[in-house]
Amino acid sequence: MSYDHVIIGSGLAGSLLARELIHHGKDVLVVHDPGNPGASRIAAGLLNPITGRRYAPAWQLSRFLPSARQSYRILEREFSTAFFQDGPIFRFFEDEPDRAGWQQRMHDPAVQPYRQETAENVGDRFPVHGSFGAVMITGGGFLRPSLLLDRLHMLIRKRATLVEGRCERGVLHVTGRVPRPVSNLSPSISYCEGYAVLDNPVFASLPFEFSQGDILSIRALGFPNACAVCRGIYLVPVGEGIFLAGASYDWSSRDPSPTGAGRTWIESRLRRFLKVPFEVIDHAAGVRLTTRRRHPVVGRHPDHPATSILNGLGSKGVLYAPDCARQLAELLAHGKPVDEALDPKTHGI
Repeated sequence: MSYDHVIIGSGLAGSLLARELIHHGKDVLVVHDPGNPGASRIAAGLLNPITGRRYAPAWQLSRFLPSARQSYRILEREFSTAFFQDGPIFRFFEDEPDRAGWQQRMHDPAVQPYRQETAENVGDRFPVHGSFGAVMITGGGFLRPSLLLDRLHMLIRKRATLVEGRCERGVLHVTGRVPRPVSNLSPSISYCEGYAVLDNPVFASLPFEFSQGDILSIRALGFPNACAVCRGIYLVPVGEGIFLAGASYDWSSRDPSPTGAGRTWIESRLRRFLKVPFEVIDHAAGVRLTTRRRHPVVGRHPDHPATSILNGLGSKGVLYAPDCARQLAELLAHGKPVDEALDPKTHGI
């Protein structure tokens, strides 16, 4: 059997790309590698407009943020399922230099649409240690990535094909089937495989950077669960007193296994942050992949036009994945070019 498109990878990027191509009337095969846990399912799903120690707006935020929010609302209606919650993010200052850094940045025109005035008495609302205050970041929210992926995979199974397997050097190994060159199945192969692309000879020359990260699920009864909070680490509410807490960064490891060091680091930050007791109920980890330019790479390989890529979303997959998937689908289905800044040639392939 042949397909219009084969997608290697079934995380947020690959699954959203599959949905876009299905809506373009294309016959799609999606390959899910059970040996590649990916970062999408364990991600906290935070949609945060202002990030980092420098309080910097995400790259091309004014474009990608409205697109992401609109996309998730459309998907909620399509699947009759709520998995995106609007809400502010309360960012607590770690120390006086951190607070001073915010005061220097807060009048930046690129930041002003997403901030409220510094909240001096925010500690009255949240049982946390520290007296340096906080700022309320608006315009964001948080997604339930695992729930969305479940619905997307149901759609793919119903209107396309989803198989378990892996692609190694152009050969597709599907459980229970004879290995075949993936080029025999389709004239178009898109790689949305996360950190596994580091072993892909077609795109391995791209300037990727990776980092392993641990994330904990904790129970913290008595802590408000209406919005996300952050001080060095984030707390994203899941419900019934459960929160996702993290994440650690190890820029030297591409092993997606949970680590004791990562758990210890998160727990120590939580103890310095929270006044309420907490209990760790789960521990997961993944590997993020970004580029030196700190924004995604999307498009066809200049020397191998039958192959394309959607990768390098880093810790901002919730922000970038919907619009990047739409752009790549329009390229594959109708030949519409992606934004030049996303193109693999711009990244130096």
